[in-house]
Amino acid sequence: MRPMKNRIILFITIIVCFLLQCTVMDRISIGSITPNLLLILCVSMGLMRGRKVGLWTGFFSGLFVDLFYGSLFGFYALIYMYIGFISGYAFRSFYDDDLKVPLFLVAGTDLLYNLAVYGLQFLLRGRLGFWTYIYRIIIPEIVYTVFLTIIVYRVFYWINYHLMDTVRKESESIWELNKKNHQKNPSETYYSSCDRIYFSVICPGPAAFQSADHTRRGLHQ
Repeated sequence: MRPMKNRIILFITIIVCFLLQCTVMDRISIGSITPNLLLILCVSMGLMRGRKVGLWTGFFSGLFVDLFYGSLFGFYALIYMYIGFISGYAFRSFYDDDLKVPLFLVAGTDLLYNLAVYGLQFLLRGRLGFWTYIYRIIIPEIVYTVFLTIIVYRVFYWINYHLMDTVRKESESIWELNKKNHQKNPSETYYSSCDRIYFSVICPGPAAFQSADHTRRGLHQ
C-alpha cells in the first residue's frame, strides 16, 4: 500500500509540475528564457529517492513534453530519464537538505539538457550558431533554473519527507551511521575491516605465533 501511495503522489507532482511548466513558467519567462521546472523535479527526486525513482520521474516528465510539444517522440523522455538517473548517483552520498548539492546538479544537468536539445535542432534545421546558442540560451537558462531551484527545492523536499514514505532519513545516511557505530564501539570503528586484515597479517597476535611453533615442531618430528 505504501509504494502505491508514493507512486500516486509522485505522479500527481509530475502532472502539477508539467502544468506549471506550460503556464506559470511561460508567464515568468524573460525574453525567450524559461526556467526548467521539470528538470528540477527530476534532479530532486533522483537526489532524494535514488536512481530508480529519478529515472521514472524523468521518463514520465519527458513523456508529457513529447506528447504535447515534442517534434521527435521519445526524445525528451530519454533526456529527462537520464537526468533523473544521473542525479540518483548522489543518493546516499550527499545530504539532500544541503542546497548546494541540487544547485550543482541542476546546473550540470541543465547544461547537458540544452546541449542535447541543440543537437536535435541542429539535425532538424541543418545550421544553428553554437556559440550564439551558448551565451544567448544555455547560460541564461542555467542561471534562471538554478535561481528557481533555490525556491522550489524546499517544496519538493517537503513533499518527499511529509507526504511520501522516506527512502532514507537523515539519521540513516552513511555519515550518521558511521558516527553511531563509532559511538557504540570506538575501538571497532577506529580501523576499517581492511585495516584489521592488514594488521592481522603484518602484526600477528600470540595465537599466530603458537600455531607456527606447533607446525615447526611437527615438521621436526
